[in-house]
Amino acid sequence: MVIGIVGKSGAGKNFVANYFEEQGFVHVDLDLLGHRGLILAGGKIREVFGEQVIAADGQVDRKALGSIVFVDEEKLRLLESIVFPEIKRLLEAILAVEGVDYVIMGVKWFEVGADFGC
Repeated sequence: MVIGIVGKSGAGKNFVANYFEEQGFVHVDLDLLGHRGLILAGGKIREVFGEQVIAADGQVDRKALGSIVFVDEEKLRLLESIVFPEIKRLLEAILAVEGVDYVIMGVKWFEVGADFGC
C-alpha cells in the first residue's frame, strides 16, 4: 500500500507520516529525495546556472542556488524541470520493492509526479 501526504508547511504532514511509520510503513520524504536529486542533477545545474552555484567541494551550493531561483519564478521552474525527474526516478526505485507499505510525504507532490504510486 502507498499513502501520499501533501500539504503546506506546518499542516501536520510529519505528524501523520510518523503515525503511519509507527504502524510499520516506510516513511519516504520527498524533501530528502530532493536533496539527493540535486546531487544527481549537479552537472546539469552547473551547466544551466553556472559555477556560482557550485561549492568548493564540487556539490551544488543550495544557498547560492536558492538566492537565484527564489527571486525568479522562471528560474525556479527551470530548476524544478531539472531536479523533479531525478526525484521521480528515485521514488520509482524505492517503490519498486514489493511487499512494503509506504507513506510518502512532500509539499510539491503532484509537481514531482509522485502520485503515480497511490
